Amino acid sequence: MDIIRHENFFIEAKIKDLEAKSEWWLVGVYTSTEENTRKEQWKKIEQKKQEWGDHWILVGAFNDIRSGIEKWGGGKELRGVS
Repeated sequence: MDIIRHENFFIEAKIKDLEAKSEWWLVGVYTSTEENTRKEQWKKIEQKKQEWGDHWILVGAFNDIRSGIEKWGGGKELRGVS
């Protein structure tokens, strides 16, 4: 594994599978809890997908919730969550 690049919310690593003679990307993210910042981060991720090609996996803390049941602590306001 080679760390290729890191920025304020993600780390990109290239994994070399010697047995399969292939390479793929492992991308770790920690997206913002602030909605507008998180949207900008997702735009950056969308742009980076072109570099990664077809073989990649995205892991990390996405700081997004689908419903109020998933929310612990913090403010009560849930925008865009039904």
